[in-house]
Amino acid sequence: MFVVLESPNTCEESCAGGFWVRQLNREAFPRYVSKLDFSKLSRAAIAQAAGAGVGELLFRGTFERFEERVGADAFVVLGAWRGMPDVNPAPLDPYVTVETIDERLVAHLLNLWWERPIETVSVTGFAPPLVDTSWLSARVLSGGAIVAGRFDEASLDAAQVFVRLPDVVGPCPLFQYYCGERVATYTLAPDRCLIATGCAVPRDCPEYLPGCYPGYERLSWPSQPDACPAYACQPAFLSQ
Repeated sequence: MFVVLESPNTCEESCAGGFWVRQLNREAFPRYVSKLDFSKLSRAAIAQAAGAGVGELLFRGTFERFEERVGADAFVVLGAWRGMPDVNPAPLDPYVTVETIDERLVAHLLNLWWERPIETVSVTGFAPPLVDTSWLSARVLSGGAIVAGRFDEASLDAAQVFVRLPDVVGPCPLFQYYCGERVATYTLAPDRCLIATGCAVPRDCPEYLPGCYPGYERLSWPSQPDACPAYACQPAFLSQ
C-alpha cells in the first residue's frame, strides 16, 4: 500500500500523536492514524525524510492495529520516497513508477492493477533552475523513483518526482588526474558522482554566483575548459 503523508513529519524511529495519510490513486480524503512506525527503515532513510513538508513524503507499508480502540490504527512504513521541496502536483495527478520491459518503458499506477506503455519521461517542466534533471531522469528510469504527473499521448510529463530514500551517491570511480600546477576538472554524473574530465589552466572566471531556491543547496566544481566553477542545486535533504 502506497500513501502520501498529509501531516508534517517531525519524528524519528516511531512517533505517535496523530497523522493523516491518503492512499495514492484511490482515496480523495486522508485517513487518520495514531502512529507512524519507522523502525523498519534505515537510519539514513529516516534522516533524509526528516523535516519534509506536507505532501512531500510517500510511504509504502501496511495499516495495523495500534490499540484496541476506534481510530487507533498505526501505519508501518516499509519504504519511503521524498519529493522535491516546495513542488505541489495537481490533486488529480496520478502517481506512477516507470520500468523497462522488453526494451519499452511502462508506467505502473500505484495501488491499482493498471499500466500504460510510454515512450518518454520529461522532468524538465517542474524542476527549479539548476536542479540536475539528468539525476532526476535516472532515478525515474532506473532508481525506483515515483512520479506524479500527466500523460501527454506517449509521454509522461512529471509534475513532481519522489526519490527513493536513502538516495546515495555512486558508487563513484576512483580514477583521478594528476595535474601538477594545473587544476583537475570534473563533471557531475547522473548518480551524483563527480567524474574527472582532465586538467585545465585556470583563467579569469565570470563573477557569477547563482542562488538556489529555498530547500536546495548549491554545489560547485571546477570544469573544462578554464577550470571555472560549474554549479548545480540539489535538495538539501540529500546531505542528511
